[in-house]
Formats: sequence, structure tokens, C-alpha cells
Amino acid sequence: MKLIYLTNARIPTEKAHGIQIMQMCRSFALSKPQRVEVELIVPRRLNEIKIDSFEYYGIEKCFKITYLPCFDLLPWAKYLGRLSLVIQTSTFFIVAFFYLLGKKFDVIYTRDELALLLAPWRKKIVWEAHNFSKVTQWLKKSVRKTFLVISLTNLLKKRLVEAGISSEKILVAPDGVDLKLFGLDISQAAARQKVGLALNKKIILYSGHLYQWKGVITLLQAVEFLPSNAEIVLVGGSAEEVKKIRSSNPDLSRVNFIGQRPYAEIPYYLKAADVLVLPNSQADLISREFTSPLKLFEYLAAKRPVVASDLPSIREILTNERNALLFKPDDAKDLSLKISAVLNNDDLAKKISDQAFSDVQNYSWEERARKILFLIDDKAKK
Repeated sequence: MKLIYLTNARIPTEKAHGIQIMQMCRSFALSKPQRVEVELIVPRRLNEIKIDSFEYYGIEKCFKITYLPCFDLLPWAKYLGRLSLVIQTSTFFIVAFFYLLGKKFDVIYTRDELALLLAPWRKKIVWEAHNFSKVTQWLKKSVRKTFLVISLTNLLKKRLVEAGISSEKILVAPDGVDLKLFGLDISQAAARQKVGLALNKKIILYSGHLYQWKGVITLLQAVEFLPSNAEIVLVGGSAEEVKKIRSSNPDLSRVNFIGQRPYAEIPYYLKAADVLVLPNSQADLISREFTSPLKLFEYLAAKRPVVASDLPSIREILTNERNALLFKPDDAKDLSLKISAVLNNDDLAKKISDQAFSDVQNYSWEERARKILFLIDDKAKK
């Protein structure tokens, strides 16, 4: 099988979608017993990251990456506004269309809505849906013409079915994790020494971007209710995001901003923690229903106790007091109580982290790719 992964994403990127794209391409390419030839097609954009994509993500060169030209005006978005995105996106997909005219392949896999325009032309378009909040008639028609739809959550699948997409062509496949990378065998003390974190603190850690819907502000508000030896550690977030948080939260004496770190270092930070927090806000639809956070699976694989927002999207993976503790979203006091419950009860911490580690074994990138390829092959035979 020849599979084209087509996406208008800057690769490499410091954002989580880059990890997901590269891991899925790798897992498609290395799938067994079926041999899949994979080509990732992305735009050639201005990029401050100068490292080779495979090296940046720590992935072997088992598939091809093709960078197509486009008018990349996104660096001037503050002057051009939305026009910069329209020009960049449209020129990329126009170039991609003509590039694909000369290619022989079996399947186009994409997470981009505009790529669905290819559906009438190429029958086997597989769309990985990450959002379905802005539904237009054009989008409904385009999705109905796709070969398959991959949905991150059951709630997202429900929205798709309500829009008239047959449930038989939708596979629910949450995100995944590199089990080997995040399940590394290292003690908490050794991990702290490696990344330079205090040995005498109770570390409450969050990793990822600091967007408002990620709920980091709730975590910062919870610190006043936590024991005096507790420290909040934030790994990730752009300089602009950190600056914004610092300006609006005057007392951050017990918050350690690590900033963005190479992806290969993240497992060590997770292993260094006493508690890992996923504080997503319920104010955002994507957060409530559509998200399947990479950090969630990374947390579970790190075998550290997880405290997470009690949201429908999160409950598809986590169960309170089984593999995590769930708190009332956007409620700093309740979050602090759940964190304290873990810190004060070693048996509870071990119970939920052991169960989480057992559960996450079913969420490897390889297993996710295997399920998707099986469904593609099965449907093609019918």
C-alpha cells in the first residue's frame, strides 16, 4: 500500500500535532504484516527549528518527507491578519493538487479539512477529525464523500453522525504514546538530578502549551491551598505565553517555569514529578468533547499519579479513583484537594499509577496505526 499523509503543518514544530503526525507516519511505515510505503507531504515554510525532522523527533528515517512550496506569509500575520493564513493555505493545497496528479498511490490520509476537496477526485481519502464545531454544508458534503473518518473521541463521532456521516465509516481512535520513550526505567531522584529539579520538594508538574483552554491558570490558583513544600513546575509554553501568565499573576514564587524543552527530555521531567496534572477547562468545546491530549497518554506511561479535569473527553480514558483522580474543572480548590489526596496517600498514588500504566499499554502509536490500516484494508475489500 502507498499512503500519502497530506497536511498543512510546519514540520518540525514545537507543537504537539507535529509529534502526532511524525509518529503516525512512522507507525504506518513500520506496520506488520502489511507493508506500507509512506510519504508525508507538508509545506516548505520559514522555520526557526533548523534540526532535521527525523532527528528532532527522534524517529528513524523509515518514510519520505516532501516539502512543497507555498507563499508563507504567516510570519507577517500581525500586519496581514487572516489573509496571511488564506494565502499560505490555498497556495500549499494548489501546489499539492498538481503534485499528486503525477503520483501513484492508494490512500490519502489527512487531518486538514481543505484536503477533503480531493475526495471526489480520489476515492480513498481518510480524514482524521480533530474538531467539528464549525459545521458548514460544504464540510458535511465533503466528509460524506471520504473513504473513512478517524475520530479522536466518541463524542466527536456522535457529532459527525448527527451531521449525516455514516457511523460505519467512522473509527474512534484516541491518540497514543511512545511507550518505550516515556516508560524509561529511572528513579524519581535520578530524573530530578538529570533535569535539575529540587530533591526536597513535592513537584506538581504540567507539560505542554499554556493556552487558556488548557486550564493552567486553575493550577496556578491551586498553589495557595497546597502544602508549603509543594512546587508547581510548568514544562513548555512559548516565551509569549509565559510572559502573559507572569504579568497577570503577581505571586508566582512557588512556580517554576522551565519553558520549552527538547521532546526527548520530557520523559525525565514526568518521571521527576510527584503528581502530573491535566487541568483542561470546561469552557471550551474542544476541551470538553473533542480533545485527546498527547500529554494524557505520556502521563500514564510515565507511571506517576495523574490528577485531571472531570470532562467527558477525559473520561473516555480516565476513571476516577481507578487510574487517576478527577477534579471539578476550573475549580482550584477541588484541584488542590485531589493533589493533596495523592501526596498524602502513597497507597492511592501507587494504585492509580499502576493501573494507568497497565491501561496505557493499549494506546501505543503502533497499535493505533494497526487498527486504522486494518479498517482501510477491510473496507477496500468490500
